Amino acid sequence: MPGGSVIGCPKISTLNLLNKQEKENRNIYTGSFGYIKFNGDMRFNIIIRSILNFKNFSEISVASGVVVDSNSNHEFNENYIKAKALIDLFK
Repeated sequence: MPGGSVIGCPKISTLNLLNKQEKENRNIYTGSFGYIKFNGDMRFNIIIRSILNFKNFSEISVASGVVVDSNSNHEFNENYIKAKALIDLFK
């Protein structure tokens, strides 16, 4: 489940809006990644950059936190910089 700071709250309502507006599924683009130890210790982070590799195909996903006063051009540029850093790994 994506973090509320990345897609907005309430999460279910926001995901429903995105699904109606976007033509393609996002696949893995954010969410929590981490571990839980047998002693109860745990560590998790919200994924804002990822590369999914499957059958010789790589898909890069990036995300950013969108808030009330977000600027769409700034958000695009922030995500472009994040994606470019991952794309550069393939050079």
